[in-house]
Amino acid sequence: MAATETPSDEISRLRRCVRDLVALSALPAVWVGRELRDIAGSLADALLSTLRPDIVYVRLNGSPDGSPLEAARAYRRPEIAEQAVEIGRALAPWLTRDESSLPPAIPNPAGSGTVRLAISAIGHEGECGMVVAGSRQTDFPTEMDRLLLGVAANQAAASLQERRLLTALREADQLKDDLLAREQAARAETEAAEEALRARERQQAAVAELGRRALAGADLFTLMDEAVALIARTLAVEYAKVLELLPDGKELFLRAGVGWKEGLVGHATVGAGTDSQAGYTILARPPMIAAGLRSGEPVIVEDLRIETRFSGPPLLHEHGVVSGMSVVIPGYERPYGVLGAHTTRRRTFTEDDVHFLQAVASILAMAVERKRAEEALRASEARLAGIIGSAMDAIITIDEEQRIVVFNTAAEQMLRCPAAKALGQPVDQFIPGEYRKRHAEHVRRFRESGLTRRSMESLGTLIALRADGEEFPIEATISQVEAVGQTLCIAIIRDVTERTRVEEEIRRAKEFSERLIDSSVDGILAFDRECRYTAWNSGMERISGVSKKEALGKCAFDLLPFLKQTGADRFFLEALAGKSVVARDQPYVVPETGRQGFFEGHYSPLLNEKGETVGGLAIVRDITQRKRAEEEIQQLNVTLERRVQERTAQLEEANRELESFSYSVSHDLRAPLRHISGFAGLLQKRAVSALDETGQRYLSTILEATRQAGDLVDELLSFSRMGRAEMSRTAVDMNELVAEVRQEMAPEAARRVIVWRIDALPNVQGDPPLLRLVWRNLIANAIKYTRTRSEAEIEIGSTSNERETLFFVRDNGVGFDMRYVDKLFGVFQRLHGEQEFEGIGIGLANVRRIIHRHGGRTWAEGIVDGGATFYFSLPLSAEGGT
Repeated sequence: MAATETPSDEISRLRRCVRDLVALSALPAVWVGRELRDIAGSLADALLSTLRPDIVYVRLNGSPDGSPLEAARAYRRPEIAEQAVEIGRALAPWLTRDESSLPPAIPNPAGSGTVRLAISAIGHEGECGMVVAGSRQTDFPTEMDRLLLGVAANQAAASLQERRLLTALREADQLKDDLLAREQAARAETEAAEEALRARERQQAAVAELGRRALAGADLFTLMDEAVALIARTLAVEYAKVLELLPDGKELFLRAGVGWKEGLVGHATVGAGTDSQAGYTILARPPMIAAGLRSGEPVIVEDLRIETRFSGPPLLHEHGVVSGMSVVIPGYERPYGVLGAHTTRRRTFTEDDVHFLQAVASILAMAVERKRAEEALRASEARLAGIIGSAMDAIITIDEEQRIVVFNTAAEQMLRCPAAKALGQPVDQFIPGEYRKRHAEHVRRFRESGLTRRSMESLGTLIALRADGEEFPIEATISQVEAVGQTLCIAIIRDVTERTRVEEEIRRAKEFSERLIDSSVDGILAFDRECRYTAWNSGMERISGVSKKEALGKCAFDLLPFLKQTGADRFFLEALAGKSVVARDQPYVVPETGRQGFFEGHYSPLLNEKGETVGGLAIVRDITQRKRAEEEIQQLNVTLERRVQERTAQLEEANRELESFSYSVSHDLRAPLRHISGFAGLLQKRAVSALDETGQRYLSTILEATRQAGDLVDELLSFSRMGRAEMSRTAVDMNELVAEVRQEMAPEAARRVIVWRIDALPNVQGDPPLLRLVWRNLIANAIKYTRTRSEAEIEIGSTSNERETLFFVRDNGVGFDMRYVDKLFGVFQRLHGEQEFEGIGIGLANVRRIIHRHGGRTWAEGIVDGGATFYFSLPLSAEGGT
């Protein structure tokens, strides 16, 4: 199928092929009893009708005077038929050449351009003639054209061969009559002459009988067996044979024979060269006999023992053959083989003997060619039957009485009726009753119209009737052809039930899509390559103030001038260039009212089934309200940012005052605490013997509480100073800080089993003393809270992303309850009692304050009795932090 051929086109082509093959197959029946000139004209008309070329030329050989009969036709140009004859004569030499050497085209005899040619020989290398067709169509000849031309040539060849066979039989009968006449005239001659005449009579009678058997269609190999028996009996020889030339052309196969030793017929072979009489017979045939069905001159041997032209094969010597004669059994493409008669006696074969053997060889040759032609015809018919049988459409052929003569498999399936039941029955059984009269009228008009083909679509929806009574819609094409002496109608029918259902679904889907598009709150439009609007929904009417009726067919830039004024026309052009673009925050003006607003549009190309851009599609949204809301939000954000800055300044001032107050309070508390601690210590030294056990316990409690208060004041002062101290940012080697802290904490880790896993840590930007304090607090915590473990595990590592570096300290200590994780980094917040683990709860608060000042984050994860992990992050940019 061609690249642009649709399934419908292919079906039409197949329908035409079926019709043409039926018409050509019917030609031999039309030619019965017709003159050769009529056959040539009829063949030319048939080819003009089926192939529809510009010119047709037919040449048939075998007229009584020996000159070829010619017929030429030109499609609607009878005046150029003579040029067709000249073209055909000029192409005759190509019949014996390779087909590839045929000129593909010749100048058009009727005008400009060229005519493409197709040629087919009738018989082998044009023995019976030739047919030529020429067309100005660039795809001529197609494979189908060649098939049809070949079928026509085969039909003509078969008919002409049959005519020749009949002519040969008539000549044989005439020869018989001549021999009888001679016999009567020479009755008075010697007994030897009378015997010769009787022998001739027997020979000719045998030839006539064999010819009648051949005409009756006897099996070829049976006919060969009868022929060799007839030769042996008629010529009174011990041996007769039919040798078949094998495909390789090097050997001859003993196909049939009499007199030969058992097992040789059907098995033995002889050489096809000068090493055998049969091989020499083929080699010695004259060139003009190489084609056609004439056997040529015989090879006669009077004494094989002294023969010098060839060496006798073992087959002859082993049987004691002395004399013999052989002739070629001709064929169109190449000789079929050799027919021979042999005797063990020295004998001189007469001219009548030679003629007899040649006549038998000619009959066998015609039988061989007839079988070949029949096989070719059967193959052609099988191809036709295959096309009809495998067609997806129902194919029904109807005779002049409206009875079915062809009913293919698709028709059986479509009409749910077996072919055996449908054949011979009126076709109107498959037409609903209310349509039968109308159908008969259509058929009558079609037959009277003289048309050869007609589509039934113009008649509206057609309804057919299945065998089970179900009615269904169809589409049909009807053609009429002349065959077997009558006009046949070929109907090609397609069940369109599914297509009708799909078309209805498509229609409904289209309506739904149109309603869906029309109900969209967004505007939807389409335009062609000239930027003329081809679609315009209600959303566009609402946004633009332009009705659908006003918009369709109008140029976008004429209808809405603001498109060019604002540069929005570029979106149309980019869509037509095959790009999908988004138009954001585009201003628009309503033409009638002058109302202004903003829109947002998505433009994309509109493609056809070949992928070519044929226009564009756009979905438009009115964002005027959103635009105004965004402007309001922007103003609110400015106001909010100003308020946040003011509030931040107030908070910073309050924090400074609070830090100053905390520092003052902490500083002022140190002197009273020293006094309490000092005097309590003096009292303990001097009054130790005067105090009882309870008094001493009270005094110890006072001293411990004073110590703790002093520690709290010191830590509070440190915490306060940390918030007031200036930061000095430099490159910090975190690996070095961790090593220093580990060295510092070595006494506390002594006498314990601690497994350290420390990854290589990246450098950061920060304040080295402050970051050292972070590591000291986190590592000290890890050492402290793994004290209950026989083998402590402490892991230090880091990860990075595009914004920050994360550090962590993980241990397998007592862990904590995640419900209280928010208290971990608060001032004086502890999750464990001082009796379990010492501390006052300000170390992690210092960690958070230091990391926050660096612009980072802190958090922790833990499981009760399952260890804890403390994280902090530092920004990659040195600008982070305060």
